[in-house]
Amino acid sequence: MKLGLKKWYDGVLDIPEGKVGKFRIRHIEYPAGHTLKSGNLRTALFGQESEELTYDHPTRWHELTENGGVWMTDLPIEQRQHDELLSRARGRVLVGGLGIGYAVVALAARSKVTEIVVIERSPEIIKLTWKATVERAKTINPKIKLKVVEADLFTYLKNRQRLKKAKPEFTWAFFDIWQGDGETTFHTKVVPLRQLAHGVCSSVTCWNEDVMRGQLLMGLHTRVMLLDHDEVGMTLEELTKERDSIYTDWAIPFWRWIQDNPALTQKKNRDLLGFIMGQYVQNYGKPEAFNGIPALRKYREPVSA
Repeated sequence: MKLGLKKWYDGVLDIPEGKVGKFRIRHIEYPAGHTLKSGNLRTALFGQESEELTYDHPTRWHELTENGGVWMTDLPIEQRQHDELLSRARGRVLVGGLGIGYAVVALAARSKVTEIVVIERSPEIIKLTWKATVERAKTINPKIKLKVVEADLFTYLKNRQRLKKAKPEFTWAFFDIWQGDGETTFHTKVVPLRQLAHGVCSSVTCWNEDVMRGQLLMGLHTRVMLLDHDEVGMTLEELTKERDSIYTDWAIPFWRWIQDNPALTQKKNRDLLGFIMGQYVQNYGKPEAFNGIPALRKYREPVSA
């Protein structure tokens, strides 16, 4: 977390250990001289530089688990990822998922953020972390307005859609209610939440969405390469068929557009095709981006047979 010009990793949070229901807060303690990194190989692939952090004193970190499975920690690597995502936050902010409260504390440290509303469906997590989160956030920014709502994020957004006003209620939103960052999470969580938040939130950022979109882009590149090999039997006709599957049908408008522009699959045009694939993947599922490349406009219409 940044406080002014200073990076702050150690001691950002101060949550007591505890267990409520299936959720638990556990402390991770390291002795003086222990070295931690703020990145790994995967974060490096997405352009994030890593630094080594060696402390001359014992350090204590926090871990939130559910039935033994880790939801999140406040170790430097996760703090660094959050900080990059939260860097553009401003105004009235909606946070989906309380967790250990790091996002709330980091947002409170941002001078342009005036209010934070957190949606958390688990009363156990609220009981474990909300009080400590408020205390820490208020220490950093006494004027910050904080509120937690015990609710399912999908249900909350649906209700806000029914009451939608002329202007968005929230300037910015950050959603982090998942553990995995695969294609299933993208299609069942990220895209639906973006749809529901449209008009309620001016801008939406989702945890590890870039990782998920990277997987989608890799899938398109792989299929383009397979089109060059007749023995594989993959054709544009096959790629444009509906299969009632989230893993393939999301790309049907793209392949139908390529079908109408076959020259793009020629090797001499691969750089252009790569750019277009990147634009398609980057904008897929974002209601505000439908007027990008021609294929994106088809998202608003049912895919015809």
